[in-house]
Amino acid sequence: MEANPRVSIILGTWNRLPVLRQCLEAIRKSIAPVPYEVVVVDGGSTDGTLEWLAEQADTTAIRQGRLVGACRAFNAGFRLARAPFTVHLNDDDLPLDDCLARSVRFMEEHPRVGQAAYAFDMWGAGRFHHDSVFGKHYANKGITRRELGDRAQWWTELFYTYAGDCELSCRILEMGYETVALPDCKCHDLQTRDELRRVNNPEGYNPDSKTFYDRRQGLDLTPCRERRILHIALNVGQDTQPALTRALSSMGEYRQVDWRADKSYHDTIGGICQEWNPALVFMQFQTSGTFSREYIEQLRAPGRTVVSWSGDVREPMPSWYADLGHAFDLTLVTNLDWADALRADGVKADYLQIGFNQEMYHPWGSVKPGAPIVFMGSHYGDIFPLSQERLAMVKTLKKVYKGEFAVYGNGWPFETWKLTHAQEAATYRGCKIAIGISQLELRRYTSDRLFRAMGCGPLYLARWRPGIELDFERGVHLDWWRTLDELEEKINYYLAHDTERQKIAQAGMELVHTRHTWLDRIYELGGKIGWHQWK
Repeated sequence: MEANPRVSIILGTWNRLPVLRQCLEAIRKSIAPVPYEVVVVDGGSTDGTLEWLAEQADTTAIRQGRLVGACRAFNAGFRLARAPFTVHLNDDDLPLDDCLARSVRFMEEHPRVGQAAYAFDMWGAGRFHHDSVFGKHYANKGITRRELGDRAQWWTELFYTYAGDCELSCRILEMGYETVALPDCKCHDLQTRDELRRVNNPEGYNPDSKTFYDRRQGLDLTPCRERRILHIALNVGQDTQPALTRALSSMGEYRQVDWRADKSYHDTIGGICQEWNPALVFMQFQTSGTFSREYIEQLRAPGRTVVSWSGDVREPMPSWYADLGHAFDLTLVTNLDWADALRADGVKADYLQIGFNQEMYHPWGSVKPGAPIVFMGSHYGDIFPLSQERLAMVKTLKKVYKGEFAVYGNGWPFETWKLTHAQEAATYRGCKIAIGISQLELRRYTSDRLFRAMGCGPLYLARWRPGIELDFERGVHLDWWRTLDELEEKINYYLAHDTERQKIAQAGMELVHTRHTWLDRIYELGGKIGWHQWK
């Protein structure tokens, strides 16, 4: 797999290995010499597709396990795409000649084009054409700027199989970008008549298209305002927060200042605000004295929104959150208790949960074999309300399950291991059950560890916290426990019931990848500050 692909090629498939082989062979010829990656979303194939895909060095296979409709399937692939451009094709499409490489070069040379459509033929007739919607070309198959797809939330899940591509093109037009046709970039459409087509059209017609036109008819495609975003970042160690950066970049033109790395960050930020005039300043800090209330007020300007967000939690909430909060247009925190306390103090505050990096924490990467039961987290002594309960949990599980239980983190009174992000993801993929317990019991709070674990595919057993039922359904997405005895009962039950455990784990994984990534959080942020949102 290329470390830095210039294009991500997304396919969906289900029990069509012969045509998928042809498709991938054509892709490799058509994209050379452009660095690329292929993401294949499989709907539960039983014909050897997954085994064959596992042998393809340039391909990531997303194993959804069942048919969920084209919109959800392609969205899963789009969200894992790492390149600045994405191509979407069906598994029975054969890109001709240098179609793919040529389209990448075209997009790089035309920065105001948001999407370019390939010509395709129907039923092998050899007559190539492009589809259009409301008089504008859209990509039935084609190439899209990834940041625009992220901003548009890709193919809306209002639809099942059809019209997601039409809606995406309309949203790109509303952003003020062009959608164009590339007559010299052609795909031969095999138009396979098989069981998949019957399953996707059980009534013999296409209700998604009718719904799309009913919603869109009469709406103009007036471009919404394009904005600039300044991210005042808190980057720790080697973590440059790529998922948060990607999500903020989807809102418009993006710049970042790492206030911990830039010793003259006050001057840098002030200069950017004066010369570049960002519409949004998104600030991450969790240390008193970093920014004064007076300095924050100086950053404010007509048409500019200054927002603070911190994933940090302590007990009690530091007083400077409230003091500085009066200088912000909006203060966002990751638990409802702090949000209520800040509002009671006259601060404009709201709840915004943390997100996670879906490009790293997913079930389709390398696996580190190890203990079936895993807990990750550090021990900081007796400084948090649940520190002793967390320590007791770890000691109990080590005593009961011995080598079947592994703990990773710092500060424990026995040997543990610290992992890189890649190692953490591989460890979660290799276990059956991931245990979770936060240091504090704040309403609707969780660290991103929960999302990272669930995103990799194990069953998650969370220590109950107030508000957990607002985000997850017990026994559907995860399960929770209140006492150590109950935790042992849950572990023993799920180790003995593989099918039920795997079903819950799969549903939990799909939920966090579609509702709890940084792309989802920043889309929520746009709604909170009154920026354009699609319904």
